[in-house]
Amino acid sequence: MAPELFLNQAIYSFESDIWSLGCILYEMVSGKPPFVSGSLKELITMIYEQTPAKIEGISSELNDLLFGLLEKVLI
Repeated sequence: MAPELFLNQAIYSFESDIWSLGCILYEMVSGKPPFVSGSLKELITMIYEQTPAKIEGISSELNDLLFGLLEKVLI
C-alpha cells in the first residue's frame, strides 16, 4: 500500500498506482517484496521510514527505475 494511503485524509491517486507498480516490479526482480514484516504497524513504519535495499546483479538503470517508482509522495 502506498505511504500516502496511510494518512488520515488519504486520497487514492495516480501516485498510488506508480508506487504499486514499483512494488510489483521490485518483487519480480528480487523475488521478495520491498518491505517485509509480521506486524502491520511495523510494516507501515518501514514503508514511511526506510528505503528498500538496492538489488544486486541488475543494472543501475533498473535500480534507478525501481527507486523512482518507490519514491515516497507524502503531502
